[in-house]
Formats: sequence, structure tokens, C-alpha cells
Amino acid sequence: MPIAVPVSPILQPRRTATVRSPYDVNETLARAMPAQDRGRLEAQLERSRRFEPVDHRGFQIAPEEFALSVAVAHTAATRISASVMRRGMAMTIAEPGGGTYTFGMRRHGAISLSGCGRSVDGTWGGVAGTVYQEREGARIATSDDYSGVSFEIPRARLIAVLEGLIERPIVGDVAFAPVVSPTSGPGARLARLVAFIEQEVASGDSLLDQAITAPAMEELLIRALLDLPHAYSGSLEREASSAAPYNVVRAEHYMRLHVGEAISIDQIAAAAGCSVRALQVAFRRFRGRTPTDELRRIRLEQAHREMLNSPDAQTIMAIAARYGFSNPGRFAAQYRRMFGQSPSRLRTPGKT
Repeated sequence: MPIAVPVSPILQPRRTATVRSPYDVNETLARAMPAQDRGRLEAQLERSRRFEPVDHRGFQIAPEEFALSVAVAHTAATRISASVMRRGMAMTIAEPGGGTYTFGMRRHGAISLSGCGRSVDGTWGGVAGTVYQEREGARIATSDDYSGVSFEIPRARLIAVLEGLIERPIVGDVAFAPVVSPTSGPGARLARLVAFIEQEVASGDSLLDQAITAPAMEELLIRALLDLPHAYSGSLEREASSAAPYNVVRAEHYMRLHVGEAISIDQIAAAAGCSVRALQVAFRRFRGRTPTDELRRIRLEQAHREMLNSPDAQTIMAIAARYGFSNPGRFAAQYRRMFGQSPSRLRTPGKT
């Protein structure tokens, strides 16, 4: 008996298509696109993506079990897809073209990523989100009894928003932390926005269909994504720091200069030119956290950056200790809360 899985409200009878075979996904997606673009986009999809069952033998024995339900909507240039499937399916990126960043929010099942970047590859389960960039040869596979919703954002659009925020060119991958927790911080805000977008699409009279509001909704989604940890988070925070008082800015500058040293809250306050109490109040008001929380966040970011770029021979704890984390269990828990994954995944990609 099939497992009952939670599904997106977008999957309404009037807009949902049933795909009888994983090999027919591109054709079905093309039919959901505007008629004037259908031929061109179908050919583009066929060139760029290949779909297949995860279990080829199972497909030969019982192909009817591999049918999936999918609904597609758009807000500006971003494609929104909601799907539910009984049996696992895999997508291989053959020709990424301009590339996209995909954010997916799972409701049931698991997703496996390979070829998306060392810190991204792995298998992710539970009710959480994943963020990855499409690359040539990347493979994205779902488990049996999977359901979720995904947003495919053109890389050029995301980069344009980010460059506008930090006022300088973006070089290379934005390198998002791959897993998004929907229960706290920016992940929770993003999850609420996703729920709103799903309800809008399901309403039948959506803001996402309006020429004026659709681009604004897309930008709101991109800005919510950019609130997650990524390679340019520090640049965004430095831009935002101009709105903070000078003691907060000086304190953050001091923390970054001495990120690998055993500095105290008294030293930070002295460098900021104020009392410890005044610094704590300013951080609570303008950053929503304590100076100690901020120092920990800066150290975690630096340890994360070094683990991504340093040789495998350097152990995780050697790097962590360099930034003041002497307890392995506590470091792993704090790292997982911030980046959505265990630090060991950076050394063993694909490990579940």
C-alpha cells in the first residue's frame, strides 16, 4: 500500500499533470510553459537535462509505479515546481547553459546530490531545504515516496541582485551552505515565504501572475535566499553595517582582526570604545544577537572557509582549535546549526 505523503498546495487537479514515465518529464514540463515559448524551451530542456528512474530494474518490472504528479508555475524568470512521486527519479545536468540556483523544500523523502560541489554533495533527508547550483554532469536523485517544491532561479538574476547589494562584481560560485533548516533564523523566514508563495500559486488569482508584482516577488525570494550563509555573507553584512552604530562596527572589525585569538568581551568593548553593557545593548538592537554570539559566528565562518579551501591532511579539529573550538562535540553541533550539515561531510562528500 502506498505511503501517504504530505504534498504542496500547488498540486491541485486543475494544474497538476501526471507523468507516466521519468523519460517523459521534459515533454510534460514544456507543455506547462507559455505556448509561444514551448517549442524552444522543450528543445532546451531535452539538451540540458536527462531524467531516468533510480531503479532501472524496478521500472522494467512495474513501470506504472514510476508515475509522478507535477505542477509548474512561474514568478518572473523563476520556475516553481511541486512534485510527488512514489518511486525515485534522477536528473542529470547535461548542458547547464547559463546555469541556475535551485532551492528545494522537501516535505517527505530524501534527495541525493552529486557533482554539485564538494561541500554540497551528499544525501539529505527530513523536512528541510537544499540549495545547489546546476553544473555539467551534476546528478540530483530523489528517494521513493518523495514530495517537495523547488524554485529554479536563473544564476544571472541572482547574481544581479547580489551585485546590486554589495556594489561589486561577483566572481565564481556564491557557494551557499547546502542545507536549510526551516525552524530557525533565515531558514525559518525563507520557509514562511515559500508557504506564502505556494498559497498564492494555489489561489488561482496570484500576485505571481501579475506583470508588476512578479519581479518584486522573485527579488524577495532571492533576497531571502541571500540571507542564508554563503561565500558573500560577510560582504553583505559589511554593507548592512553602515546602518549600525560605530561601536558595533568597530567591535566587528576587531573580532575579524583577532578571529584566531583568545579575546574577551572586555577587550572587544575597549576596542569599540564603550562599556560592555552598552556594546551588548547595541548588538541586541542592531544585530539581534550578543557580541559573544557574533564572535562565535565569525569564527565558525572562518573555520568553514578554511575547511573548504585547505588540504585534506588538515584535520577538522586542528582547524577548529585554531579558532577557539576545543570541544569536538560542541563545535560539530554549532557548525551544524549554522551550516545545516556536519563538518565531517566536507571531508567525506557523499557520506550519509
